[in-house]
Amino acid sequence: MFDLFQKQEAFTNALSSFVQDGLGVAICNGTFAWSNLAGNPEVAVNNAIAASVSLKKCSGLGVAVAHWSSHPSLAHPIFAWPGFLVGAGLSWNPEVPYSYLNSTLPELLDIHVFGENGFRLDGKPLSGNTVASSGRALLELGHAEASLDAKRLTGSNLTTNKNSGDSTLLRLLVHPDDVSFESSKIDDFAVRK
Repeated sequence: MFDLFQKQEAFTNALSSFVQDGLGVAICNGTFAWSNLAGNPEVAVNNAIAASVSLKKCSGLGVAVAHWSSHPSLAHPIFAWPGFLVGAGLSWNPEVPYSYLNSTLPELLDIHVFGENGFRLDGKPLSGNTVASSGRALLELGHAEASLDAKRLTGSNLTTNKNSGDSTLLRLLVHPDDVSFESSKIDDFAVRK
């Protein structure tokens, strides 16, 4: 599922022998929006950064960002967009710092995916609630689901009866009898601050 090796993928290790043999390489990293309901934007961003850094080190030919589907596939394709957007940006500039990506990604999603740019057609800023952000909501849903899964995988009281790569929320919808909340606390469902 969202194992540590996927969060900190070492593409350079996998590609170095090909580069030493004089072969051109390209990388295909993923959106991390499968086997769950809301994606995992943190892993998608970290994976895209690792891919772009490795591609630069290896003088790579290109990058593709893939959205694989698993069975059951219930996640809406919109949850793949953080991975697509970051992958596209890093293909142009692989040296963008993680902190910058993390701080601007909600706004980039608002503008480029949701068409919310905060301005009227005459160029004046929209008045009203400027805190609302579809991009931020999309990312927070992914963070919340990933946090719940991390608690399940690290010995929290939240358990599933089967060792599954599916997220807890996906298992709850598809195989509800395999998910136990009996010993869970409300904090297991808390979103990061």
